[in-house]
Amino acid sequence: MSLYIHCYSSLTNMWSYGMQMNAHRCLFVFSILGEISVLSMNKPRKKCFGVFMDGMFYVIGGIGGAKSKWLTCVEEYDPKTSQLL
Repeated sequence: MSLYIHCYSSLTNMWSYGMQMNAHRCLFVFSILGEISVLSMNKPRKKCFGVFMDGMFYVIGGIGGAKSKWLTCVEEYDPKTSQLL
C-alpha cells in the first residue's frame, strides 16, 4: 500500500509517480475514458465498482470504515472540472 499513485504511460512504456492520495488504498477500482483514468476517491474503500457514465465517474459500494462494513454510498467525480460532487 502506498500514498502515491503509480502512473503508466502506454505511449512511452514508462511508469511515473502521480499525486499523493489522502489515504492508503488497496484492492481499488479504476476506469479509463480516453486519456483520463481515475483511481481513487475521498472515502477509503476496497472491493468497490467504478464506471464512467454520461461523462462522470462513479465509485459504488465496497468495504470501508473503521469496522470494514459494506458501504452503500456512491461518490461522483466530474473530470471536466476535477470536482467531487
